[in-house]
Amino acid sequence: SGSVGGFAFSSFENLTGGAGSDQFLLTGDVLPIGTLDGGGGSDRLEVITNNAVDQIHLQAGQITINGTTFAYQNLDTIALLTAGGLDLVEIDADTTAAAVTLDSGAEGADVTVNLDPAAITAITLLGDADSDDRLFVVGSSAQDIVDIDGSTISSAGVTVSLNGVEDLSVAGGAGEDIITLTGAPVGNGIQLRGDADDDRIAVNFPFTASSLLVDGGSGQDDRLDVTGSDEADTVTLTASQVQSTGQVAIDYTAFEQLEIDTAAGADTVTVGNTHSGRSTVVTGSENDTVLVAATSGRLTVRTGAGSDTVDVQSIGAITSVELGAGGDQLNVSGDAPSNLGELSGIGALLITSGGGDDAD
Repeated sequence: SGSVGGFAFSSFENLTGGAGSDQFLLTGDVLPIGTLDGGGGSDRLEVITNNAVDQIHLQAGQITINGTTFAYQNLDTIALLTAGGLDLVEIDADTTAAAVTLDSGAEGADVTVNLDPAAITAITLLGDADSDDRLFVVGSSAQDIVDIDGSTISSAGVTVSLNGVEDLSVAGGAGEDIITLTGAPVGNGIQLRGDADDDRIAVNFPFTASSLLVDGGSGQDDRLDVTGSDEADTVTLTASQVQSTGQVAIDYTAFEQLEIDTAAGADTVTVGNTHSGRSTVVTGSENDTVLVAATSGRLTVRTGAGSDTVDVQSIGAITSVELGAGGDQLNVSGDAPSNLGELSGIGALLITSGGGDDAD
Protein backbone atom coordinates (compact mmCIF):
# COMPACT_ATOMS: atom_id res chain seq x y z
CA SER A 1 0.00 0.00 0.00
CA GLY A 2 1.07 3.61 -0.48
CA SER A 3 0.36 6.69 -2.56
CA VAL A 4 1.31 8.17 -5.95
CA GLY A 5 0.80 11.90 -6.47
CA GLY A 6 -1.66 12.02 -3.58
CA PHE A 7 -3.68 9.00 -4.74
CA ALA A 8 -3.71 6.10 -2.28
CA PHE A 9 -3.42 2.48 -3.39
CA SER A 10 -3.29 -0.91 -1.70
CA SER A 11 -2.96 -4.65 -2.46
CA PHE A 12 -0.53 -4.23 -5.35
CA GLU A 13 2.50 -6.54 -5.52
CA ASN A 14 4.33 -4.84 -8.42
CA LEU A 15 5.28 -1.20 -8.96
CA THR A 16 6.36 0.26 -12.32
CA GLY A 17 7.54 3.78 -13.05
CA GLY A 18 6.91 5.80 -16.18
CA ALA A 19 9.14 7.09 -18.94
CA GLY A 20 10.42 10.01 -16.87
CA SER A 21 12.61 10.11 -13.78
CA ASP A 22 10.79 8.49 -10.87
CA GLN A 23 11.50 8.26 -7.15
CA PHE A 24 10.23 5.37 -5.05
CA LEU A 25 10.15 5.78 -1.26
CA LEU A 26 9.63 2.64 0.81
CA THR A 27 9.51 2.25 4.56
CA GLY A 28 10.71 -0.84 6.37
CA ASP A 29 7.25 -2.07 7.27
CA VAL A 30 5.74 -1.52 3.79
CA LEU A 31 7.61 -3.40 1.06
CA PRO A 32 6.50 -4.84 -2.28
CA ILE A 33 6.55 -8.61 -2.65
CA GLY A 34 6.77 -8.66 -6.44
CA THR A 35 8.92 -6.44 -8.71
CA LEU A 36 9.77 -2.75 -8.53
CA ASP A 37 10.52 -1.53 -12.06
CA GLY A 38 11.84 1.99 -12.55
CA GLY A 39 10.76 2.07 -16.17
CA GLY A 40 12.46 4.76 -18.26
CA GLY A 41 14.34 7.84 -17.12
CA SER A 42 16.77 8.20 -14.21
CA ASP A 43 15.05 6.39 -11.35
CA ARG A 44 15.79 6.28 -7.63
CA LEU A 45 14.72 3.90 -4.88
CA GLU A 46 14.94 5.06 -1.28
CA VAL A 47 14.32 2.60 1.56
CA ILE A 48 13.95 3.78 5.17
CA THR A 49 14.00 1.03 7.76
CA ASN A 50 12.84 1.20 11.37
CA ASN A 51 14.85 1.65 14.56
CA ALA A 52 15.31 -2.08 15.23
CA VAL A 53 18.33 -4.12 14.21
CA ASP A 54 17.83 -4.46 10.46
CA GLN A 55 19.27 -7.12 8.16
CA ILE A 56 19.58 -6.04 4.53
CA HIS A 57 21.08 -7.82 1.52
CA LEU A 58 21.31 -5.93 -1.76
CA GLN A 59 21.99 -8.27 -4.66
CA ALA A 60 21.84 -8.08 -8.43
CA GLY A 61 18.14 -7.69 -9.16
CA GLN A 62 16.76 -8.20 -5.67
CA ILE A 63 16.75 -6.78 -2.14
CA THR A 64 16.04 -8.67 1.07
CA ILE A 65 15.05 -6.59 4.10
CA ASN A 66 14.39 -8.40 7.38
CA GLY A 67 13.30 -11.57 5.59
CA THR A 68 11.17 -9.91 2.88
CA THR A 69 12.59 -10.14 -0.67
CA PHE A 70 11.48 -8.16 -3.70
CA ALA A 71 12.93 -7.84 -7.18
CA TYR A 72 14.00 -4.60 -8.83
CA GLN A 73 15.06 -3.49 -12.29
CA ASN A 74 15.79 -0.30 -14.24
CA LEU A 75 16.98 1.62 -11.16
CA ASP A 76 19.89 4.05 -11.37
CA THR A 77 20.24 4.83 -7.67
CA ILE A 78 19.42 2.87 -4.53
CA ALA A 79 19.57 4.66 -1.16
CA LEU A 80 19.29 2.73 2.12
CA LEU A 81 18.65 4.63 5.38
CA THR A 82 18.78 2.25 8.32
CA ALA A 83 17.84 4.74 11.08
CA GLY A 84 18.64 3.36 14.56
CA GLY A 85 19.90 -0.06 15.61
CA LEU A 86 23.22 -1.78 14.94
CA ASP A 87 22.31 -3.02 11.48
CA LEU A 88 23.76 -5.79 9.31
CA VAL A 89 24.02 -4.77 5.65
CA GLU A 90 25.47 -6.78 2.78
CA ILE A 91 25.97 -5.20 -0.65
CA ASP A 92 26.93 -7.25 -3.70
CA ALA A 93 28.93 -5.05 -6.06
CA ASP A 94 27.21 -6.64 -9.07
CA THR A 95 24.02 -4.77 -8.23
CA THR A 96 22.52 -3.38 -11.41
CA ALA A 97 22.22 0.11 -9.88
CA ALA A 98 24.93 2.57 -10.92
CA ALA A 99 25.02 4.15 -7.46
CA VAL A 100 24.26 2.86 -3.98
CA THR A 101 24.18 4.97 -0.81
CA LEU A 102 23.95 3.61 2.73
CA ASP A 103 23.26 5.91 5.69
CA SER A 104 23.75 3.76 8.78
CA GLY A 105 22.06 6.08 11.26
CA ALA A 106 22.97 6.91 14.84
CA GLU A 107 23.94 3.45 16.11
CA GLY A 108 26.15 2.28 13.24
CA ALA A 109 26.25 -0.84 11.11
CA ASP A 110 28.35 -3.79 10.06
CA VAL A 111 28.58 -3.45 6.28
CA THR A 112 29.93 -6.10 3.90
CA VAL A 113 30.75 -5.27 0.28
CA ASN A 114 31.31 -8.30 -1.95
CA LEU A 115 33.54 -7.40 -4.90
CA ASP A 116 33.06 -8.53 -8.49
CA PRO A 117 35.73 -7.73 -11.13
CA ALA A 118 33.02 -7.30 -13.76
CA ALA A 119 30.84 -4.96 -11.70
CA ILE A 120 30.48 -1.20 -12.31
CA THR A 121 28.95 0.74 -9.42
CA ALA A 122 29.69 3.56 -6.97
CA ILE A 123 28.92 2.84 -3.31
CA THR A 124 28.83 5.57 -0.66
CA LEU A 125 28.84 4.71 3.04
CA LEU A 126 27.70 7.44 5.43
CA GLY A 127 28.46 6.50 9.02
CA ASP A 128 28.10 8.40 12.26
CA ALA A 129 31.24 9.72 13.93
CA ASP A 130 29.84 8.80 17.35
CA SER A 131 28.78 5.25 16.43
CA ASP A 132 30.63 2.07 15.52
CA ASP A 133 30.53 1.54 11.76
CA ARG A 134 32.59 -1.31 10.36
CA LEU A 135 33.22 -2.08 6.69
CA PHE A 136 34.22 -5.53 5.46
CA VAL A 137 35.37 -5.69 1.82
CA VAL A 138 35.43 -9.28 0.52
CA GLY A 139 37.22 -10.22 -2.68
CA SER A 140 35.98 -12.51 -5.42
CA SER A 141 37.30 -15.92 -6.46
CA ALA A 142 39.34 -14.21 -9.22
CA GLN A 143 42.19 -11.73 -8.87
CA ASP A 144 41.13 -8.52 -7.13
CA ILE A 145 43.21 -5.34 -7.30
CA VAL A 146 42.11 -3.16 -4.39
CA ASP A 147 43.43 0.39 -3.97
CA ILE A 148 42.70 2.13 -0.66
CA ASP A 149 43.54 5.80 -1.11
CA GLY A 150 42.34 7.99 1.71
CA SER A 151 38.57 7.66 2.03
CA THR A 152 38.11 5.93 -1.35
CA ILE A 153 38.42 2.22 -2.08
CA SER A 154 38.66 1.21 -5.75
CA SER A 155 38.62 -2.21 -7.38
CA ALA A 156 38.13 -2.50 -11.15
CA GLY A 157 34.81 -0.72 -11.86
CA VAL A 158 33.74 -0.51 -8.21
CA THR A 159 34.37 2.48 -5.94
CA VAL A 160 33.47 2.68 -2.26
CA SER A 161 33.52 6.14 -0.64
CA LEU A 162 33.79 6.28 3.16
CA ASN A 163 32.52 8.95 5.52
CA GLY A 164 32.33 8.32 9.26
CA VAL A 165 33.42 4.67 9.07
CA GLU A 166 35.50 3.61 12.08
CA ASP A 167 36.96 0.20 11.14
CA LEU A 168 37.98 -1.37 7.83
CA SER A 169 38.76 -4.97 6.88
CA VAL A 170 39.76 -6.02 3.34
CA ALA A 171 40.02 -9.73 2.53
CA GLY A 172 41.24 -10.70 -0.94
CA GLY A 173 39.67 -14.16 -1.05
CA ALA A 174 40.93 -16.56 -3.71
CA GLY A 175 43.10 -15.38 -6.60
CA GLU A 176 46.45 -13.57 -6.66
CA ASP A 177 45.22 -10.32 -5.15
CA ILE A 178 46.94 -6.94 -4.85
CA ILE A 179 45.92 -4.64 -1.98
CA THR A 180 47.43 -1.16 -1.56
CA LEU A 181 46.94 1.22 1.39
CA THR A 182 47.68 4.96 1.33
CA GLY A 183 46.36 7.76 3.52
CA ALA A 184 43.61 7.70 6.14
CA PRO A 185 40.53 5.66 5.19
CA VAL A 186 39.14 5.18 8.74
CA GLY A 187 39.76 6.49 12.24
CA ASN A 188 40.26 3.22 14.07
CA GLY A 189 41.59 -0.20 13.04
CA ILE A 190 42.50 -1.57 9.61
CA GLN A 191 42.98 -5.22 8.65
CA LEU A 192 44.32 -6.27 5.24
CA ARG A 193 44.21 -10.01 4.48
CA GLY A 194 45.42 -11.75 1.35
CA ASP A 195 43.60 -15.04 2.07
CA ALA A 196 44.17 -17.86 -0.44
CA ASP A 197 46.77 -17.94 -3.26
CA ASP A 198 49.87 -15.73 -3.63
CA ASP A 199 48.97 -12.16 -2.75
CA ARG A 200 50.75 -8.82 -2.57
CA ILE A 201 49.95 -6.17 0.02
CA ALA A 202 51.54 -2.71 -0.11
CA VAL A 203 51.48 -0.10 2.68
CA ASN A 204 52.65 3.44 1.98
CA PHE A 205 53.69 5.78 4.80
CA PRO A 206 52.24 8.00 6.06
CA PHE A 207 48.83 6.56 6.89
CA THR A 208 46.41 7.11 9.76
CA ALA A 209 44.83 4.38 11.89
CA SER A 210 44.79 3.24 15.51
CA SER A 211 46.04 -0.22 14.45
CA LEU A 212 47.05 -2.00 11.25
CA LEU A 213 47.22 -5.78 10.77
CA VAL A 214 48.38 -7.27 7.47
CA ASP A 215 48.07 -11.03 6.92
CA GLY A 216 49.41 -12.69 3.77
CA GLY A 217 47.11 -15.68 4.14
CA SER A 218 47.61 -19.26 3.07
CA GLY A 219 49.54 -18.71 -0.18
CA GLN A 220 53.04 -20.00 -0.81
CA ASP A 221 54.62 -16.72 -1.97
CA ASP A 222 52.82 -13.80 -0.30
CA ARG A 223 54.61 -10.45 -0.32
CA LEU A 224 54.43 -7.31 1.81
CA ASP A 225 55.85 -4.02 0.47
CA VAL A 226 56.31 -1.07 2.84
CA THR A 227 57.31 2.31 1.39
CA GLY A 228 58.50 5.21 3.54
CA SER A 229 57.89 8.90 3.09
CA ASP A 230 60.17 11.46 1.41
CA GLU A 231 61.17 12.74 4.85
CA ALA A 232 63.87 11.39 7.16
CA ASP A 233 62.20 8.22 8.45
CA THR A 234 63.26 6.16 11.46
CA VAL A 235 62.14 2.59 10.80
CA THR A 236 62.36 -0.46 13.06
CA LEU A 237 61.85 -3.99 11.73
CA THR A 238 61.15 -6.99 13.95
CA ALA A 239 59.95 -10.52 13.21
CA SER A 240 56.32 -9.36 13.43
CA GLN A 241 56.23 -5.55 13.12
CA VAL A 242 57.35 -2.61 10.99
CA GLN A 243 57.43 0.64 12.93
CA SER A 244 58.07 4.14 11.60
CA THR A 245 58.41 7.06 13.99
CA GLY A 246 55.12 8.90 14.39
CA GLN A 247 53.12 6.06 12.83
CA VAL A 248 51.22 3.16 14.32
CA ALA A 249 53.12 -0.13 13.96
CA ILE A 250 52.31 -2.49 11.10
CA ASP A 251 51.67 -5.93 12.57
CA TYR A 252 52.43 -8.50 9.87
CA THR A 253 52.14 -12.27 9.61
CA ALA A 254 52.15 -15.12 7.06
CA PHE A 255 54.37 -13.50 4.41
CA GLU A 256 57.15 -15.22 2.52
CA GLN A 257 58.64 -11.92 1.30
CA LEU A 258 58.92 -8.50 2.94
CA GLU A 259 60.49 -5.42 1.36
CA ILE A 260 60.98 -2.05 3.03
CA ASP A 261 61.85 0.88 0.76
CA THR A 262 62.67 3.98 2.78
CA ALA A 263 62.41 6.26 -0.30
CA ALA A 264 63.97 9.71 -0.06
CA GLY A 265 65.32 11.36 3.07
CA ALA A 266 68.26 10.56 5.35
CA ASP A 267 66.71 7.47 6.91
CA THR A 268 67.65 5.30 9.88
CA VAL A 269 66.67 1.63 9.84
CA THR A 270 67.09 -0.80 12.71
CA VAL A 271 66.65 -4.50 11.96
CA GLY A 272 65.88 -5.90 15.41
CA ASN A 273 64.98 -9.23 13.84
CA THR A 274 63.37 -10.65 10.71
CA HIS A 275 60.65 -13.18 9.96
CA SER A 276 61.60 -16.64 8.73
CA GLY A 277 61.09 -15.71 5.07
CA ARG A 278 63.06 -13.29 2.91
CA SER A 279 63.42 -9.64 3.95
CA THR A 280 64.85 -6.76 1.91
CA VAL A 281 65.72 -3.25 3.07
CA VAL A 282 66.25 -0.65 0.31
CA THR A 283 67.38 2.86 1.19
CA GLY A 284 67.17 5.98 -0.96
CA SER A 285 69.65 8.45 -2.37
CA GLU A 286 70.61 10.36 0.78
CA ASN A 287 72.91 9.45 3.68
CA ASP A 288 71.19 6.51 5.36
CA THR A 289 72.09 4.33 8.34
CA VAL A 290 71.13 0.67 8.72
CA LEU A 291 71.76 -1.36 11.88
CA VAL A 292 71.36 -5.14 11.69
CA ALA A 293 71.04 -6.38 15.29
CA ALA A 294 69.67 -9.88 14.57
CA THR A 295 68.06 -11.97 11.81
CA SER A 296 66.02 -15.16 11.66
CA GLY A 297 65.50 -15.33 7.90
CA ARG A 298 67.45 -14.28 4.82
CA LEU A 299 68.11 -10.54 4.67
CA THR A 300 69.29 -8.25 1.88
CA VAL A 301 70.31 -4.65 2.61
CA ARG A 302 70.62 -2.53 -0.53
CA THR A 303 71.70 1.10 -0.10
CA GLY A 304 71.29 3.81 -2.70
CA ALA A 305 73.45 6.78 -3.56
CA GLY A 306 74.88 8.89 -0.76
CA SER A 307 77.31 8.16 2.05
CA ASP A 308 75.56 5.29 3.81
CA THR A 309 76.54 3.32 6.89
CA VAL A 310 75.59 -0.31 7.50
CA ASP A 311 76.35 -1.84 10.91
CA VAL A 312 76.06 -5.62 11.26
CA GLN A 313 76.12 -6.91 14.84
CA SER A 314 74.53 -10.36 14.65
CA ILE A 315 72.90 -12.56 12.00
CA GLY A 316 71.27 -15.98 12.15
CA ALA A 317 70.63 -16.47 8.43
CA ILE A 318 72.31 -15.58 5.12
CA THR A 319 72.67 -11.81 4.88
CA SER A 320 73.71 -9.73 1.86
CA VAL A 321 74.84 -6.11 2.08
CA GLU A 322 74.95 -4.34 -1.29
CA LEU A 323 76.38 -0.84 -1.01
CA GLY A 324 75.39 1.72 -3.63
CA ALA A 325 77.18 4.70 -5.13
CA GLY A 326 78.90 7.12 -2.78
CA GLY A 327 81.37 6.79 0.08
CA ASP A 328 79.77 4.01 2.15
CA GLN A 329 80.93 2.31 5.33
CA LEU A 330 80.29 -1.27 6.49
CA ASN A 331 80.99 -2.19 10.13
CA VAL A 332 80.83 -5.81 11.29
CA SER A 333 81.20 -6.28 15.03
CA GLY A 334 79.15 -7.29 18.03
CA ASP A 335 79.05 -3.63 19.06
CA ALA A 336 79.14 -1.99 15.61
CA PRO A 337 79.71 0.83 14.85
CA SER A 338 82.12 1.01 17.82
CA ASN A 339 83.94 -2.03 16.41
CA LEU A 340 85.45 -3.05 19.76
CA GLY A 341 83.48 -6.29 20.04
CA GLU A 342 83.77 -9.79 18.62
CA LEU A 343 82.33 -11.54 15.56
CA SER A 344 80.67 -14.31 17.55
CA GLY A 345 77.23 -13.02 16.54
CA ILE A 346 77.88 -13.76 12.86
CA GLY A 347 76.20 -17.15 12.77
CA ALA A 348 75.58 -17.36 9.02
CA LEU A 349 77.09 -16.40 5.68
CA LEU A 350 77.58 -12.63 5.26
CA ILE A 351 77.89 -11.50 1.63
CA THR A 352 79.08 -7.96 0.94
CA SER A 353 79.63 -5.88 -2.19
CA GLY A 354 80.72 -2.26 -2.63
CA GLY A 355 79.27 0.26 -4.98
CA GLY A 356 82.45 0.71 -6.97
CA ASP A 357 83.37 3.97 -5.22
CA ASP A 358 86.99 4.37 -4.07
CA ALA A 359 85.72 5.84 -0.79
CA ASP A 360 83.93 2.62 0.24
